[in-house]
Amino acid sequence: MTNPILSSMFCMICICGTLKAQSKTHYELIPLSETQKYDIVKLHNMMRRTRHSSNMRYMTWDGELAWNAEVYGRRCRYRRNKYKKHSKYSSIGENMFASKASSSVFKPPMAIRKWFSENSNFNYYSRTCLSKKVCGHYTQVVWAESFKVGCALTKCTFISELQYRNSLLFICYYATAGNVTGEDGKLVSVYEVGNACSKCDKDDYCRKSMCANSERDFIEMPVEYAESRVIGFIIAIAILSSIVITLTLYIICQRLRKRRLIGSDCCKIKSPTRLRKSSRTSNGVASPENHLSADDKPIYDSVENFIPLLPKQQSESVLTANAEVTAKVQVRLTERPKSLTVPVRRTSYPKPSHTAPRSPPPSIPAPVLERK
Repeated sequence: MTNPILSSMFCMICICGTLKAQSKTHYELIPLSETQKYDIVKLHNMMRRTRHSSNMRYMTWDGELAWNAEVYGRRCRYRRNKYKKHSKYSSIGENMFASKASSSVFKPPMAIRKWFSENSNFNYYSRTCLSKKVCGHYTQVVWAESFKVGCALTKCTFISELQYRNSLLFICYYATAGNVTGEDGKLVSVYEVGNACSKCDKDDYCRKSMCANSERDFIEMPVEYAESRVIGFIIAIAILSSIVITLTLYIICQRLRKRRLIGSDCCKIKSPTRLRKSSRTSNGVASPENHLSADDKPIYDSVENFIPLLPKQQSESVLTANAEVTAKVQVRLTERPKSLTVPVRRTSYPKPSHTAPRSPPPSIPAPVLERK
């Protein structure tokens, strides 16, 4: 007979172990690249600029906010973090987004656009959300006093609040915090509509229709994005310079052709096959130079001078032989050729001393009639 006390204790131990195993959630941090960080900041500023606000601050990235979001994301809890801290800013805002999509499909701008889509649930004049609607994510994105953002992405095996398995949790922290309510329970002015940068602080300057400050906003370009921009800029310069050089050489070549200072084939690029074919005549017979080797062939500076430019590797005997040939060719070219017309030789035949008499036509005898 078993003891009921021991059996109940054993059951309690099993239940506690099961609950503890379920509560233990595995996670995997997905680090954001510098390009993704730049895209997050850029999309925030682009959406904030569309509000046409007179006091909207320019937003930049903050590494400590991103680290705090990464630490809280390890818990895989879809609830507000009450213990947000920062070494410089006292109030910190928060936006969260959970997705069942895979890490290869999900992109951080998808969550930011989803937050901004809540603008249809917000009434600007009453500073409240519509009944039974959510608009707190939107108001935090466009909160005029916020100027820092830091985000983190975590892959969770289980999110208990949403009952999501193998899902992604995207968290963004903001400084200073938005969604501040007044005594009447309504939100304090989210932003003021007016001319861009008309109500900026005294030390601020206007940057992309928003209030920026060099001390408050330490704008640091991500390394990967900066390197990609530099590489793209170098490639663009190289392409443009090559195009300019090519066009310049072509124009110079065309002008020299018009002045007849160069041949017509100067600006044409021949392939090796065409160069081999050009050494043949029109009727397919090889030129007399084709039987020579590459070292023995003379290179002529012009057709008129016909002076071969001999390579230095030739021996003295070859130089002498080529000099004699060059002298003979120059002599032949300087001499004016004689007329090639050949006089036609006419043969005269002696005329006969007398003409032969013409023979009379043959006479036809008349028929003879006999009498009976």
